Amino acid sequence: MAITQLGNGRWRVQIRRKELKLDRVFDTKKEAIQAEALALGKVKPKETVKTLADVWEKYQESLTQSLDLNFGQKFPNGARGGESPAPAPDPSNVINKTKLN
Repeated sequence: MAITQLGNGRWRVQIRRKELKLDRVFDTKKEAIQAEALALGKVKPKETVKTLADVWEKYQESLTQSLDLNFGQKFPNGARGGESPAPAPDPSNVINKTKLN
């Protein structure tokens, strides 16, 4: 792999590897260095850069998936995920059963 300046002032990137062949010419040295780094995997391409909105959407999807996975999970008093737990006893019934003398 090499970055060399040509006679006309442009810059050439040459990479010769078993799995990667690259020979391109750029106007600036900075562009050549960026292209070399991208080709060698040192820099992620711009398409993979995520915005805050992308990250938030992925977070919300993970919450939804988490809830879906827990849907069949058993909870105390026989309730299952996605169902309401057993109702609490009615306080008026408890008071009626315990009469004071």
